[in-house]
Amino acid sequence: MKSLDKQESFGPLGIALIIIMSVSIVASYIGLNLIYNIEDVDDAWSLSFMYNAFVRHIPPESTFGGGMANLNFFGMTQAYVYAGILNCVGWTKGNSHLVSAFFMLLASCTWYGILRKLNFSRKVSLYFCLLVLWCEPFFRVALLPRPEALTFFLVSLAFYFLVCERFYFPAGLLAAVAVENHPMGIVFFVYALAYAASRRAEYWKDRRLLARKALLLAAGVACGAVYYVAIHFHYLHQSAHIVRQGATELAGSVLYQYFFVCVNYFRHVADFVFFCFCLVLYFWKGLYKENRFVLFFLLFLVAANFVNPRGNYEYSLYFYPGFLLLSLFVFEKFKRLEWAAAILFLFFFAYNLTIVYRKHSYDFNAYVATLQSAVPGNSIQVVGSTNEWYAFRDREYYPAIITYNFDTAAPSFYLIEGNDYRLGHAGDKRKVPFREQIEHRYSGAPVASVAVNGERFDIELMKKNR
Repeated sequence: MKSLDKQESFGPLGIALIIIMSVSIVASYIGLNLIYNIEDVDDAWSLSFMYNAFVRHIPPESTFGGGMANLNFFGMTQAYVYAGILNCVGWTKGNSHLVSAFFMLLASCTWYGILRKLNFSRKVSLYFCLLVLWCEPFFRVALLPRPEALTFFLVSLAFYFLVCERFYFPAGLLAAVAVENHPMGIVFFVYALAYAASRRAEYWKDRRLLARKALLLAAGVACGAVYYVAIHFHYLHQSAHIVRQGATELAGSVLYQYFFVCVNYFRHVADFVFFCFCLVLYFWKGLYKENRFVLFFLLFLVAANFVNPRGNYEYSLYFYPGFLLLSLFVFEKFKRLEWAAAILFLFFFAYNLTIVYRKHSYDFNAYVATLQSAVPGNSIQVVGSTNEWYAFRDREYYPAIITYNFDTAAPSFYLIEGNDYRLGHAGDKRKVPFREQIEHRYSGAPVASVAVNGERFDIELMKKNR
């Protein structure tokens, strides 16, 4: 590839932009920690399995009434890592978010190294690095204890080793570990194929060397497979059932979900139009002739997006790098690199301002303390939203959203009735609201009613009808 290390000076505008972006990133990660995702189902959901397994010593299959696959087949790598850290700093919502943010920071730095190895300029590499920390696909999961932040870091580090053209064994090993952490770790091989396709002429010149590289990569993957089997051996006999269950939950492409479906205010239409504009410029000016990796990287990621079995909005961070690289590369060719970085920065800066405006008065700690004081402190099970798990993590707790696994044999439990409960949760396959499930079997007696963060919570002691 032709080096782009000419005119490396950032200039006053570039330096100012980097400072503004850096300050905004730090301020946002700190200030929006507990309000960006006020009540994401997967927040306490992800952390509760780790906490139950490593602190309360409850096996994953017994969490939330049983029937769930979390940690049985994937995610033990994250569980080991997060549990080790949170056992030291505390199992709080804010701390779990900071751990994810730390791994996103590591992934960001890794991508700087990747792009430098691929001969992109320092300016492109640095802006890309900052945007990985800033753009919503990355920022959102960096403030959740979901597996994406760690998985993306593992994938990124594996890809870095690959493009170094030396460390093929650790690249394969880390790729396999990434897949164990979450099945979407397989996106490493999409990155690898895009890289190989962009260098196919060079690779085919020495097929013996190519075979050696492939064998080293495969050996690393094989060792990673041994690691996977070692920590999931006891559950492998159930894998066919999980595959069949997953096949019934297809939800369209990831990018379609991100740009057009799972979004408020149609905010991602703006970056979609911007990326389309960059793609037009890329072909119009024949820029694909100067750097084939940009083209192959984007094409392979878009193709993989369509064959991905689950179109989960959260997976968009694995595909977004292709669009970021396209836009920065194109605008650098037009000597307007700072424009691209500023445009993308402003897209998400505007949305973050709406978060501050709408949620600045939300107090998560007051929410937890209020519910803890309202529910009697005894051994009776508590049922509420997933977010309320943080208030009762050392008690037997059941999230109301999982209707089809609810233990209807429980003689009694405390029910926390918030807005979600009053609206009704469509939890099971039949779309029966949770409250209809339990109100048919239980009768309630009021215990307390409290208000916090503008929401009323009614606490009832539910007893099974005779």
